[in-house]
Amino acid sequence: MSTNEFDCLTNALLQAGLRIGLPVAFAVPSRVRDILTEWSVDVKDVRAVMLHQCPQAKGIIDYKLEIHTRKGLVKLDTFQGSGLGHEHDTYTLYDRFRDGPMKHLHMLH
Repeated sequence: MSTNEFDCLTNALLQAGLRIGLPVAFAVPSRVRDILTEWSVDVKDVRAVMLHQCPQAKGIIDYKLEIHTRKGLVKLDTFQGSGLGHEHDTYTLYDRFRDGPMKHLHMLH
């Protein structure tokens, strides 16, 4: 792995989602990128990314994505996915103190 892969928030989020078996593992990184770009938040200011998973009837799962920043701002996004057998839970996909600071929003080539 290159150093760039370790310093990339998108890669960190994808790897975390795959490790815990999130059905939306591939959707979360792009949503986070879009939010940070839209709000002009530097990736170096991100302190945590959390995902709340709430299963509903008929295999629908409600998700709430939270992005915590150095300035204390919390950016929220809600969306739905599908899947059966998933539990109600909250996951910390990225934590600056646990995972280290990120230098890039996405991998540089």
